[in-house]
Amino acid sequence: MGVKGYLSYLLKSNLDSKQAIKRETPVRYNMVDHLEHTEQTFLNGTRQLVETVIGQLTGQFNMNKVWARKMWALSERLSCKIKAHGSGMLSNTLIKNKPLQLEHVFSS
Repeated sequence: MGVKGYLSYLLKSNLDSKQAIKRETPVRYNMVDHLEHTEQTFLNGTRQLVETVIGQLTGQFNMNKVWARKMWALSERLSCKIKAHGSGMLSNTLIKNKPLQLEHVFSS
């Protein structure tokens, strides 16, 4: 998935031909959409999910501020934060809440 304002056809063709990566970007209001309605709905739902998880990682886990001097320390801190997010989602699932509502897990 790409950003709405970033429509580089050169990059899209290079990714598709050299690395077999298909990049989809939402179209602007004055462009013709080549995706079917079900595909566009799926991409919008996936985009919302990804943006929610990124927002939680930066907001609740301070993912944008990970101080480390060595690469192994950086990867360790990032993996700990991602594991904490995953365990919060699992805990939510076990107590019958929606997985991404982490405030229910941490407030209980």
